[in-house]
Amino acid sequence: MSAANYPRCLANTLREEGDWSNHPSDPGGPTMRGIIQREYTKYRAGKGLPNQSVRYITEVELQEIYAGNYWKPMLGDLWPKGPDQIVFDIAVNSGTGRAPQIMRAAMGNPTGGVATLAKLATQSRDQAGIVKRACARRASFYRSLRTFSAFGRGWLARNARMEAIGVRMVLEAQGVSDMAGALKGEVTGARVKAKRAGQGAAGTGGSAGASGGALTQADPGAWDWTVWLALGLVAIGAVALTLACLYLWRKHGERAKAYAAAIAGELETDIGSVLAKVKGAAP
Repeated sequence: MSAANYPRCLANTLREEGDWSNHPSDPGGPTMRGIIQREYTKYRAGKGLPNQSVRYITEVELQEIYAGNYWKPMLGDLWPKGPDQIVFDIAVNSGTGRAPQIMRAAMGNPTGGVATLAKLATQSRDQAGIVKRACARRASFYRSLRTFSAFGRGWLARNARMEAIGVRMVLEAQGVSDMAGALKGEVTGARVKAKRAGQGAAGTGGSAGASGGALTQADPGAWDWTVWLALGLVAIGAVALTLACLYLWRKHGERAKAYAAAIAGELETDIGSVLAKVKGAAP
């Protein structure tokens, strides 16, 4: 059980959320430290308080919302260290409905609710694998969103950092003393995948260019509609494959960077002040 891990999970998530934002492409609208205006308005109304801008949310209100709207619905105390960070952060960033779906998929789609998932994760001998598979699913979900072009780079970086933190938490709970040695393979593996994806993107672009060059030797006036259709499909396929390779290059590149930062002890060095504020908070 990981009730004692809540302050650390919250601090890591708050670190990612930042402070005030009101991006025109963000459907959540005005947001302060990860809490959107609609959520804050509902919270204030439930307490019989007048509405006000979320920009003025207090520390007490912030902690009550995070605990009551995310940690408790996800039964955070029942999850083992590592997976608890992931399910909580996904719930905050993508919703309490999406988080169990992603965790369930990462665990082989077992039946049952959140309590069952938490129990199975606790019993699992591959908790690090649960963290990594959940983050892989989360990255795919991000890519499916229409706002990925605006926020995708930041989302993938956040997801990679959460993966590295989650895996490190699992290893800490297992009593691993050589953390650098345990995480070194993750850095190497991620770098290899990023390199392959980058080479794939370059190769696809080259192949498309070669095909186009060959076609310029022919007489376009002699082509019928099937030739034009085939040419269009080839071009669309090449673009799609290139974009897929670039996505994988970015995703695994961020993973390599995050695991390297975890080895260097750099990932959680700036959450001290946040952790001090939430240490006494009861989830």
